[in-house]
Amino acid sequence: MKLSLLQGKITNPDQRESLISDCEFSNISTDTRNLQKGDLFVALRGDNFDGHQFIEQAILAGACAIVTDQKVEHCSVPQLLVDDTTIALGLIAGLIRAHFNGVLVAITGSCGKTSVKGLLRNILELSGSTLATQGNYNNHIGVPLTLNGLLPSHDYAVIEIGASGVGEIATLAQIAQPDIALVNNVRAAHVGGFGSIETIASEKGKIYDALNNNNGRHKIAIINCDDAYAPQYMAQTQGLKKIGFSTRSPQPNMPIPVIYATDIQCNGQGACQFTMHFGGQQQAVSLNVLGAHFVANALAAAACALAAGIDLNTISHGLSCYRGEKGRMELIAPLYPTQKATLINDAYNANPASVRAAIDFLVSQKNHSTNAEHKAILVLGNMGELGCGETVEHTSMGLYAFEQGITHVVAIGNLAALAAESFNSTHIFENLGSAAQWLSQYLSHDATILLKGSRTAGIDQLIPLLLEYCKE
Repeated sequence: MKLSLLQGKITNPDQRESLISDCEFSNISTDTRNLQKGDLFVALRGDNFDGHQFIEQAILAGACAIVTDQKVEHCSVPQLLVDDTTIALGLIAGLIRAHFNGVLVAITGSCGKTSVKGLLRNILELSGSTLATQGNYNNHIGVPLTLNGLLPSHDYAVIEIGASGVGEIATLAQIAQPDIALVNNVRAAHVGGFGSIETIASEKGKIYDALNNNNGRHKIAIINCDDAYAPQYMAQTQGLKKIGFSTRSPQPNMPIPVIYATDIQCNGQGACQFTMHFGGQQQAVSLNVLGAHFVANALAAAACALAAGIDLNTISHGLSCYRGEKGRMELIAPLYPTQKATLINDAYNANPASVRAAIDFLVSQKNHSTNAEHKAILVLGNMGELGCGETVEHTSMGLYAFEQGITHVVAIGNLAALAAESFNSTHIFENLGSAAQWLSQYLSHDATILLKGSRTAGIDQLIPLLLEYCKE
């Protein structure tokens, strides 16, 4: 893209002087550690960093031009002066997206959006070249950087959009300009940043507003018919084409087409099989990820794929190819040859809904075991960003685990301790090392050990610590 195309789009001539001699840039970079020759360097400012301090380094690394909020004297490459480089990054991404002629799907939700993204990516890759969000690049910086990767050769794009506060979804959705949009579900996640679950529902729903832009493209809203806020989203998307999804057969008077599941069964390892129905057709699906909650995620991905014109057979094949994401119901290989316990890392993130799903999975494993002494062990770290409800939510997790028949709740952290106390557990640890030492005894038992906690809790670091206690 030519730098001159950005002038007037991301600069404000009334307030800023824009210094420019035209050049062509091949990519956008905000980090000199991965900057390639010919990249446009955008100097971002954050709470703990300032990209302007690395402008000279960026130029030495081969940046063809820079975007900055302050004039750089004696600069050897073209520079665009803007009021806010973060806003400018989004505007550049919007221009790149505007030149993309493929199908773009935007996904948000409280739980499972990364898994839905992965499932959908696997389906779409069977039909064409697909760009999908990498890792956790779903915020005000990650979304624009992902859109920067759009190429004319791409047929599809799957963009994950996250938020921790009001206003973020609307901004990112307007940049992404989706053809298909999904709110996977609404749960109590990041309540501290939103104030209430009703505010969360309203914020997530802003992704549907981005479908109303009249650019001549076919727009489709995907609705989770099992979610409490489905009626709100149905009303919000009135006038738009919609496809719903559900883990149960829809009511006969359902006003929109629904893809749904019947005959849901989970095997002894915890992976599910079901029959997928849509438009009078049906297709068997065998998932290769753990947990019954993945059925809903698979149906969400399937609904998005249907909206993109993919057939049921291809959808089924794509779903079966998905092997999960790191840190999300990830089956960890045995730490030593004679280990009997199953160790699962689900510690990438946590909120009340996902912890309940983890508990349900542990209970299913215990019930499927032929050994009456099978141990179901939940290792829980703090759930973050729950606001004033954090005490109640952690306490209720312990009560739920007790009611469902979990064998042990192991707590690491002051809030997780509340769950252990309501479970009547004494396995409360101040640090990961002491928890690993206690847990190591169960690696040789018939047990399922599931690690769960918000990212900030670092519960996944138990895995290398457990290695220290692996003795034959």
